[in-house]
Amino acid sequence: MQLDVAIANEGDVAILLSRVTRLLGNAGLNPVDVCGIVTVCAELAHNIVRYGKYGALQVRVEEDRRGRRIVVEARDHGPGIADVAAALRDHFSTGDSLGLGLPGVRRLMDTLEIQSGSGCGTLVIATRNLGRPRWPSQHFPAADDGGFQSRRQP
Repeated sequence: MQLDVAIANEGDVAILLSRVTRLLGNAGLNPVDVCGIVTVCAELAHNIVRYGKYGALQVRVEEDRRGRRIVVEARDHGPGIADVAAALRDHFSTGDSLGLGLPGVRRLMDTLEIQSGSGCGTLVIATRNLGRPRWPSQHFPAADDGGFQSRRQP
């Protein structure tokens, strides 16, 4: 099963999320897995609109002797990510965001590969293996490293 959607604006993102939800439901994924993958797709598609000008997102359900997995590929034609390592750190942002998008994608997926460079666009490939326990402890910050913070607005 495969889905390909061109992304150029927020309307395309909405269409993508609806189609991904339907694809994953038809593939028999549980609602928690569907929610996680849709979140990943939303983040990557919004990044295409915000930073990459235009591009495409592909979602595949693959199965072989090793099991089932979801592969999400996002490709854009924007300026690229100058410092991929920095972009994967919590709270790093070149825009006006919280800087949690790509680090969040990394936490929700089992593998994340980013190919990018200044002026050459970006390719993100994220894979989630199905049927294995989720949320290993290494995906969450330790209590002594600052953990998650919440800020209340007056």
